[in-house]
Amino acid sequence: MKRYFESPRKFFIVFLFFLPTIYFLLRLTPLPIEKLKTDYSAAYLASDGRLLRLTLSKSGKYRLPLKLDEISPQVIRGFVAYEDQWFNWHLGVNPVALVRAVFLDITHRKIVSGASTITMQVAKLMNRRPRTFKAKVIEVFRAMQLEARYSKKQILEFYLNSVPMGGNIEGVGAASLLYFGKPAKSLSWGETALLISLPRSPAARRPDRFPEKAKEGRNKVLTQILPLLKTSPKEAEAAFHSLLPKGRFKNPDPAPHLVNRAASLSGQASGVLTLTVRPNLQGLAQQMLSGTVSTLRSQGVYNGAVIMVDNHTMKVLAYVGSPDFHDAEGGQINGANILRSPGSALKPFLYGIAIDRGLITPKRILFDIPRDYGGYKPVNYEGKYTGPISAEEALATSLNTPAVGLEATLASETGGLEEWIKQAGCIGRGRSCLNPGLSVVLGAYPMAVEEMVRLYGALANGGRMRPLVFFEEDHGVEPVKGKEVLSKESCYLVSEMLSKVLRTDLPASWEFSPTRGKVAFKTGTSFGHKDAWCVGYNPDYTIGVWLGNANNQGSPALIGHDAAAPVVINLFNQLTRSNDSWFQRPPGVKIRKVCALSGQPAGEDCKNVIEDEFIPGVSDAQPCPTHRRVWVRKKDGREVCRYCMTGKSGEYDSKFFEVWPPDVTRFLRSHGGKFSPIPRHNPDCVYFFSRFKPRITSPKSQGKYELAAGISPESQKITLSVQAGPDVDEVYWFLNGQLISQGKPDKLFYWSPEAGKWEVSVVDSRGRADKVEVLVFGKNSK
Repeated sequence: MKRYFESPRKFFIVFLFFLPTIYFLLRLTPLPIEKLKTDYSAAYLASDGRLLRLTLSKSGKYRLPLKLDEISPQVIRGFVAYEDQWFNWHLGVNPVALVRAVFLDITHRKIVSGASTITMQVAKLMNRRPRTFKAKVIEVFRAMQLEARYSKKQILEFYLNSVPMGGNIEGVGAASLLYFGKPAKSLSWGETALLISLPRSPAARRPDRFPEKAKEGRNKVLTQILPLLKTSPKEAEAAFHSLLPKGRFKNPDPAPHLVNRAASLSGQASGVLTLTVRPNLQGLAQQMLSGTVSTLRSQGVYNGAVIMVDNHTMKVLAYVGSPDFHDAEGGQINGANILRSPGSALKPFLYGIAIDRGLITPKRILFDIPRDYGGYKPVNYEGKYTGPISAEEALATSLNTPAVGLEATLASETGGLEEWIKQAGCIGRGRSCLNPGLSVVLGAYPMAVEEMVRLYGALANGGRMRPLVFFEEDHGVEPVKGKEVLSKESCYLVSEMLSKVLRTDLPASWEFSPTRGKVAFKTGTSFGHKDAWCVGYNPDYTIGVWLGNANNQGSPALIGHDAAAPVVINLFNQLTRSNDSWFQRPPGVKIRKVCALSGQPAGEDCKNVIEDEFIPGVSDAQPCPTHRRVWVRKKDGREVCRYCMTGKSGEYDSKFFEVWPPDVTRFLRSHGGKFSPIPRHNPDCVYFFSRFKPRITSPKSQGKYELAAGISPESQKITLSVQAGPDVDEVYWFLNGQLISQGKPDKLFYWSPEAGKWEVSVVDSRGRADKVEVLVFGKNSK
C-alpha cells in the first residue's frame, strides 16, 4: 500500500476510486435527523406579532421551525460570523480548525477545543453524547452526511431552530418570543448578540437568572462580530447600551378560545401561525363581555361570546368564546361556535329574500294580526297586535306575525328562509333532522355566532357570503369572492331598515353625537329566555354577540335588546364616529311614489302619497288595491258597475272606500277602526253575481278523500283552486270558517287534511263567495 502513496498521481487515482464509495456511504448510512424535523412547538401570534400562545414540543421544549426568511438577516450573519466564519465554504468540517483542536486535545490529554462547525453542532444536536474522542469522530462523520444530503440553507435552519438557549428554550424563534416578546425577524443588534452568546453557555448566561453573565457574554459577541459585519458606530453604541430582558415573557394565552379554534382549523401541530386578531380589539371585546356578564351573574347568566370581523377582508379582529376561560361555569366551552336558537336574529334575511322576490319594499304594508297556520298561531313578544304596518317598521320592531306571514308566502312558492339558510352553507352539525317549519323565523333553526357574523357580513358586502379569515397567511392569495346569497339592492334596503332599530344609547338623539356612527343591527331572544343575541354592522365592521348559559338554562335577563345590544353598540362607539361613511344606494334602487296607506304604487284613487325605495323589474308594480273608487246609486246607495248603470248620469255618484282583506277588516273593526264597507252590489245586476262569481274547482263538492296509512301527510295534500272573475285581485280560503290562506286567484294552494267533515269556502276581493263540503276519512274513521 505504501507504494501507492509514493507518487502523487497514484494517490489521486486511489482517491478518485474511493470518492464515490465515500459519497454513497455518506448518503446511504441512516441519519437520525427526524427529531430536528418534527419535534417543534406551535406559536400563535397576533397580527402585530405579539405572542398569543407558545405550545411545548413533544419532548417538552419550546422550539419553532422557522425558515431563514422568517429570521432577521443580522441574526443569520451574526451566528455565522461568531460560530463558523467558513460555514459557506467547508464540507461540514473545517480542516484547519480540526488539526488545531486535535493538537490541543492530545497535548492536554482531554477535550479542550472542539473545532465544531455549525454543521458539526447540528450533528451533535441530533444525538447528544459526552465529550469524547469517539463522539467527535461520530460528529465529523454526521456533519459530512448532513453536507451530502442537505443544502447550506437547510443546515443553517436546523441549527438556528435547535440551538440551546437556556432552560427548555431551543432555537432563535422560541427564544425571541420568550426573552424579548417579539418574532425573530424583529431583533436588534443587542438582542441578536445575546442570543448568539447563549449556545456556548446556555445555563450560565440565562438573562432571567444571571443578568451579569448574560451581559458579559453579549458584549463579548458584539466585540467580535460588529467589526466583521461592518456596522455603524451608532448601531454599535446602541447595541452595547441596550437593556437586557429582566425575565422570560410568560406564555400569555389572552385568547384561548381563538387559539384553540385556529389550531383546529389549521391542522398544523407546529410552526408559527400569525392570526388576524388585533390585541387592542380582542382586549376591548373581552372587557366588554366580561363586564356585561359580571353584572348579569346575579340573575343566572354566566356565558357569552363576541366576534368582530373586518368586512372588507373578513379577517377576524376579535374572538372571545367566554367571559372567563377558567370559570367553572362553562368557561372552557367556546360560545362563539356552539349552536343556539337565534330568536328573531334571522328575520333580516327573510325580509331580504322577500325584497328580492318582489313581495315587499320598505313602505309596503304587512298585516300584524292573529292568524292560524294549520294549528300554528304565532304571537308577538308583547302579546299585542298592530294591524297594518310597513315592512321597515315591522322589521325594526321585530314583530313576529308579519314575519311568519312572509315566510308562509315564500315557503309556499319557491322555498322560504330555511331553504335559503341551507343554500348559504349553514348546514350539518345535527341540523339535517330538524323540521322548523314557519317557526324558523323565530329561532327554530339553531345557529352559531360564527355563522351569524358571516351572514350579516354578507349584508355588509352586497350579498356575498364569504368565509371567516383567521390567518394572515390566507391573504397571500386572491381574496375569496364568496357566494351571492342576496342582491346588493336588497342588502342596501335591509341595511337602511335595520339602521332604524331603536338603539340602546341615546335612542332619540344619537345622530347628534360626534362619537356615535350609524349602525345596522338586529337583536334576538330565544324561547324561554335562554339566549340573547345582537349582530350589528356598518360598511367596515360586523360584530356578533351571544349571551346565555353553557348548560342551556334560561334567565329573565336574557333579552336581546337589553342584554346583548349594549355590548354591540358600545363596541361600535369605540370604533366609529358620526362622519364615518355609510352604504351607498346601488344604481338598481330607485324612488317611486306609493300610497301612504298600503305602500304599493299609488293609483289614481290614492290621495295621500309618500316616497319609497324599490327595485325596478323586481318589486311588485301592481297599483294600490286598498283605495277604490266605487259608483253608487243615489236612491239606495247600492254599488253599480258598467253593466248595470242603465239610468241617467245624475242618478249615480262616486265614493272612495278602503278595501282590506276580510280578516284584516275584522281585526280593524274589533280594534275600533271606523271605515265604511263597500255597499252591496245592485241585486238586479246579472253579470256581477252570475258571470263573475268564484267557482271552486278543487276539491269537488261532496268529495270523499281517504288518508292512506304509512304515507306522510306532506304527500297527501289536497289542492285548493278556484276560477275567479277578471275583476278579482285576491282570494281568501277558509276551512270551517277559519282563514287558512290567501293569494292571487290563479295560484294553487295546498291543504293537509285531517279526518272529518269539512266546509271549504273561498271569498274573492269583491266579496263574492263559493263553498263545497268534503269528507276526509282515515284508517280509523267510521
